[in-house]
Formats: sequence, structure tokens, C-alpha cells
Amino acid sequence: MKLPILFMLLFGSITLTAQSLDFLPAPPPNLLDRETELYYESRLKSLQKNLPLQGPGKRAMKRLYEARYEKLFRELRGGYMIDRKGISDLCQLVFERIIQANPDLQKLPLRLYVSEETGPNAVSLGEGTVILYLGLLRRLENQHQLAFVISHEIAHFVLDHSRNTMVEQITYAYNRAAREAEAARIENSSRAYEEVVNLLQKRLYQRHRYSRQAEFEADSLGLRFVMATSYAPEGALGLLEILDQVDADKFQDSIAYRQRFDQAAYPFQDRWMKPPAKSGFIYGKNDFALEMAEDSVGTHPDCQLRIQVLQRQLAANQSSLQLARGRQRDALFRLLHPQMDKEWLTSFYRNGQVGKSLYYSLKALTFYQDDPYVHSMVGLSLYHLYQSKKNHRLGKVLDFPQPKQPEDYQTFLTFVRNLKLKELLGLCQAYMGAQPEAWNSYEPILFAKVCAASLSPESARFQELSKTYQKTFPQGVYLEEWKALAQP
Repeated sequence: MKLPILFMLLFGSITLTAQSLDFLPAPPPNLLDRETELYYESRLKSLQKNLPLQGPGKRAMKRLYEARYEKLFRELRGGYMIDRKGISDLCQLVFERIIQANPDLQKLPLRLYVSEETGPNAVSLGEGTVILYLGLLRRLENQHQLAFVISHEIAHFVLDHSRNTMVEQITYAYNRAAREAEAARIENSSRAYEEVVNLLQKRLYQRHRYSRQAEFEADSLGLRFVMATSYAPEGALGLLEILDQVDADKFQDSIAYRQRFDQAAYPFQDRWMKPPAKSGFIYGKNDFALEMAEDSVGTHPDCQLRIQVLQRQLAANQSSLQLARGRQRDALFRLLHPQMDKEWLTSFYRNGQVGKSLYYSLKALTFYQDDPYVHSMVGLSLYHLYQSKKNHRLGKVLDFPQPKQPEDYQTFLTFVRNLKLKELLGLCQAYMGAQPEAWNSYEPILFAKVCAASLSPESARFQELSKTYQKTFPQGVYLEEWKALAQP
């Protein structure tokens, strides 16, 4: 697909207003058609031939390949991938351009998918499949950065990193002599604790040294793939700068709890924000933590070091660097960011991470002020938190506060856990009741109002909203969920 055509499709299908009423979460697609299933069955047979190991190691390697495809099939069939106009189209376009510009790649069995995974990552499965996580895409600023992400993952496949790692790990697992020697050294030592720590340090360092070297190699080859295209190679530097700050989410502002939840029908209570009493148990660093430089045990090298290495490679291959191009925000990504962010919020909700769905929805309201879809996610999350607490399953959908968490997230967890069951009910109903009646023509808002009202199932309000939903959205995206609510 040509870029101008894609651009027109996007502008023709996405509204740019802050209070857009046309966004609906993409229904979970089943991408495992018969052709795809046969393709991957063929790939599995091919991979299982001529394995470099023998005996138990060979059988283990075959089983690992089978397990990898079983997991991929579940994700393709179970709706974990995203097949949404705009996001998927752009990723496929960049993917195809990279392959077209690199003739050697045209001979390889390459495929690309976009996953609803919320983490800022991308993976190569090791047999030609590249999976981009929505959590990373929403942080990108331009197509140049996207091109490097895809090229980097293709490079992992070309360099056979996944297979090499598998062989290394299986070889160690079945090396009985090496394991027995390690056990004997610990058993015969007068400083057994220190021996265990040293052994783990050595093993972690050896394993991660290979992983870190693989990242440098994938960076270098991936950059070469990008340089063969019309995309700016400086996008690689821009991407790594983003990854260097990736622990800080794009929704930076603190949640204004009183502003969000102080309703005339249900006034805010200071008690909701009161920190819990300190217990006698003190969280802290695990005494068994390895005393090594943090970067020495990471599977990925420090981003600043990777930037320096790529800068040298770029300087050797072109006369001048235009670093600004690496962080330039292009129109397509500005257009797609709201869609990506809302799908990202939805992913937490769909996958049972209801606490994080509420937390990030509240954070998003400081970024997308008065956005109806984000308000609907707040209401739906409150509804499911109430149901989980009522059924004694709150711990399944909401984290416990821990010192390692960001302070803002700990405050949020304290707030939710301070709410009594009846207060969760009242807060949910008051919050959705405060949303404008004019928004009832928007399905996510109306359905969230139905859910909130259903907590008082005999009320006239629930009956009224439920009938309105059925009449207005007979083929709605929440229809099956509405049917479960409407059952007597």
C-alpha cells in the first residue's frame, strides 16, 4: 500500500477531535485461518529437521519449538493480536518496505503481527515471525523509529540468535557433569552462601553477556537494513533514547482524586487517601540480591552505550548525521497515538488487569481531557473492581502496594483498597451518573452506564438504560456482555 493512500485512509477514518465519539475497541480477531495454520505447521517441520543436538537435548529442542507454536496459535486464535485499520496497516507498510529494499530478505519466511501486549517491547520468535507490542508502538514518534524496531527484530532472526540461545540453554540443562561439579563445590565449601551467590553471578553474567552481545549485533545489522530504505537511520538513535526513558510512562501527571471523584451525589472522603498503618514487616532489597552493577545482569545493554555504538557506525557510513530526524514527530503517529493509547487501556481491561486499567485510565484523563472513551474505561474498571471485591477476588485483578512500585501507583492502590464495597458501588454509579446525557449516543459510555446501574438491578434507571442500549446498539461491540447483564 502506498503511503499517500494509507494516509488518506487514516484521515478518512479517524477524527482528530479530543472528544471523538467514533472510537470503538477493535473486536479480538481470529488470525489463525487454515492457510496460516498450514504455513506454521510446515515451518515447524522444517525447524525440527537437522537439529544440532542429539538424544534428550534434541527431544527437548523439538518440544520447545512445538510449545512456541502452540503459544503462537493460542494468541492468533484467541484475539491477542491486533488487526486494526491504521495501526496494522502502517506496521505492515513499513515491514514490506524494509523487505523490498533488502533483496536478501525477500527469500526469507518473514511475517509480522501486532500484539495487544502492554509492555514496551518487540520480539522475534526465531523462525521469521516478528511481533510488535502495542506498549512499544504507542511510545514511538515516527516511522523511522518503527523501521528500526522491525529491522532489529528481523536481524535477530537472520543471525539465528533465538536458536543459538535455545541450544546454549538446553546444553547446560543436560550437562550433568557440570551441574554435579557445581553442587560439589558448594557442598565442600566453608562459605556455601558466598559460593551460591558467586555461581549465580557467573551464570547470569555468562547468559546475559550472550544476550547483550546479540543486541549489539541485531542493532548493527538492523541499522544496515534501515539504511537500504528511504527511512532515516537516525530513527535508531531516537528509538534508543525513548527506550532509555521507557520506565517513565507518557502519562506523567499525578491523578487528581478529589477532582475526579467528588460528586454531589457521592462526596469525596479524605479517609480514602489515608495510607495504611505500617506493619512490623519491612519491605526491602532481597538479602540474596546479587551485588553486581545493574547493567551487568540485564539482558539488554545500556541504551546510551548502544547509541554510542550506532553513532560510530552511522558516522562511518554517511557524511553527516541529522539527529533531529530521529525524534521528529510525524503526522501519521500523531494521528494514531490516541487510537493506540485507547487500545492499550483496553488491553489491560480485557486481560483481567482491572486495577491497571483504572489507574492508567485516570492518568490518561490528564492527557486526553474529557475523552468519553477514557471515562467509559474508568466506569467499567470501577464496576469490575466492585464485582471482584464482592466475590473475594480483588487480589486477582488489583496489585498490593509494594515499595518497588512508583509512588503514584502505590497511592492509587491505597485509594482503591481503602474503598469499602458499598463505597465502590456508590463511586461507580456516581461517576457514570455524572457523565453527560449527550454522550449516551456513544456506545462505550452508554454500556458503562448500564454496568454501573446494574449494581442496583431492580432500579428503574437500570431498566431504562438497558432498554436504550438494546434499541440503540442491536449489533454493538458490548452486546454479549450486555446480554449477561440483562439476564434476570
